[in-house]
Amino acid sequence: MAERIVKSYKVLVGMEIHVQLATKSKMFTSAANGFGGEPNSQVDPVVLGLPGVLPVMNKKAVEYSIKVGVALGCKIAKHTKWDRKSYYYPDLPKNYQISQYDLPLCYEGEFHLTLKDGSDRKVRIRRAHLEEDAGKLLHEAPGGYHIDWSIVDLNRAGTPLLEIVTEPDLSTGDEVAAFGQELQNNPAHGPSGPDDGKRIDHNKTPTVLIVPARRPVHGSKSLIPDGSSGEGFPQSVTH
Repeated sequence: MAERIVKSYKVLVGMEIHVQLATKSKMFTSAANGFGGEPNSQVDPVVLGLPGVLPVMNKKAVEYSIKVGVALGCKIAKHTKWDRKSYYYPDLPKNYQISQYDLPLCYEGEFHLTLKDGSDRKVRIRRAHLEEDAGKLLHEAPGGYHIDWSIVDLNRAGTPLLEIVTEPDLSTGDEVAAFGQELQNNPAHGPSGPDDGKRIDHNKTPTVLIVPARRPVHGSKSLIPDGSSGEGFPQSVTH
């Protein structure tokens, strides 16, 4: 009985993947972009959101994003714009994020995934848009020491971030893992490192939709935030 009930439903998984672009400077300022610096050493008035500052777009970040979009078979917008996403968070000094909403840089693409059985799975790419990353909240002191408050490191704030959003074309944890790995290995991204141009962030967010097999327009949706790129990520989808 239980097996029959399970077979009457199918799982649809869409992905949201963040690609941190390894440019030498940040998305809207000449402040250094990189890993491993002393906390709050890679900031400037623009990152800190001080009065009177103006953002200047990083041309190289746009070029890298277009290359990724082409690799994903996306259409590249002839006209795009920036949008202001307002929300308060302690590691977002401006109280808003510069992002893209209705006119993304890349859209309507597709990525072909080869599964373990040799079959081909087409994954449609809804959009890939540019934005800036936020900083990082730390809940223990450097070295792992206990503290009774949170501290902020803004070195990551302003990092160019390409957000790739797929349609719900995957259906198993193995397919999700395979898609993430193929995207990681794509020549347009290059190997992870400070000078390769692009690197895949380890946080991926799948949206799992469980629908009746004969009525795919209805179902129950579950969001798994900040999924790990390790074994736990596909296992959470399988669960």
